[in-house]
Amino acid sequence: MRKDILKTSIFILNLFFLTCLYPQEKKKQQNNASFKMFKRLDIDHDGVISKDEAKKARKSLIYADFELIDTDKSLTITLKELKIISGEPIEESE
Repeated sequence: MRKDILKTSIFILNLFFLTCLYPQEKKKQQNNASFKMFKRLDIDHDGVISKDEAKKARKSLIYADFELIDTDKSLTITLKELKIISGEPIEESE
């Protein structure tokens, strides 16, 4: 009985800490300028910015320098590539 109570208590504490930490990380990521611009430019929400999306969004600098920003030459811009060009720190998961 005491083991079950202890296991349940540990589970609840873990759940509490996970729910407290995750929103802060997500909010931290959403506050940077590259993330905001990326979400605005990624019109079809596929996780990359195509040349057409850059053109449609009327971001002339992104469109004009598309080949420069697209460092892996995939014909799309990722959030990581946008952060590199803007000088923002890159997290390991990106």
